[in-house]
Amino acid sequence: MKTLGIITTTYNRDYSIHQVYESLLKQKNKDFKWLVIDDGSTDDTEEIIQNYINENKIEIEYIFQENKGMTQARNLGYENIDTEINTMIDSDDWLEDDAVEKIINFWNENKNDKVSGIIALNERIDGEQGGKKLPEGITQCTYTELHDKYNCTGDKKLIFRTDLSKEYPYPKFEGEKNFPASYKFRLLDLKYEMLLMDEVVCIVDFNENGATFQRVKQYQKSPKSYAFYRNEMMRISNNHKFIFKQALHYISSSKFANNKNYIKEASKKFHVIVALPLGLLFNWYIKNTKKKSLKHKVIKKQ
Repeated sequence: MKTLGIITTTYNRDYSIHQVYESLLKQKNKDFKWLVIDDGSTDDTEEIIQNYINENKIEIEYIFQENKGMTQARNLGYENIDTEINTMIDSDDWLEDDAVEKIINFWNENKNDKVSGIIALNERIDGEQGGKKLPEGITQCTYTELHDKYNCTGDKKLIFRTDLSKEYPYPKFEGEKNFPASYKFRLLDLKYEMLLMDEVVCIVDFNENGATFQRVKQYQKSPKSYAFYRNEMMRISNNHKFIFKQALHYISSSKFANNKNYIKEASKKFHVIVALPLGLLFNWYIKNTKKKSLKHKVIKKQ
């Protein structure tokens, strides 16, 4: 069994997935497996991956499913990965040249039964770190503490124990394709902490404005999913500021889902009632927001 699993979910990214593959070929440590979940691509993705498999330079597994969206593609990836630890690498990103060696060495030196994995760093293609720096002097904490206690927000690379990553699969709601990835992380936080690794392991092609635009679209296209997620986040939290924020989103998503029973179904009814005026205003804002998506340029690694 390989130590590290690299899961890539993809949909019609035949023009960029080579970046992942080329970065994997550069890894000195080959103790990894690449699992590609193709979410119903209609381009040349399957042919490209099959050619990579035929080259037999690294271990690759390819799984095709009819288009169900990223959330269910991730579920399929977690179901089928069979390594000790794993991480998600998007089909337009790539690994640092020594990322596999860094991750495996760090894991072998620090792993213990009380942690669910590693939080490492991403770097943007402009050389800037993804999100805020890790807190100094802290070697392990939960994903929730990192965000809420240490205010360390922004894009990070999460590497999970495979046995635990199979827990808490993302729920599926008919006709909806998006569900917040942090659902799994937040629930694992109830039992485990994560190791903090102050090393860049992945280069990401990330546009903050574009990501915000996509989130606004997802709120409207997957309202039942987001309402469920926000309700769960309220349920598991004791942080009143965090709960209030979730209540705002819960109200808005419930309105998009046309759920008239959302107050009755709320896990924290008091917070939802208090947040109701602002939640309705937030729903109006999202509904009337007219943002144009920035053109997303594909920048190939030189």
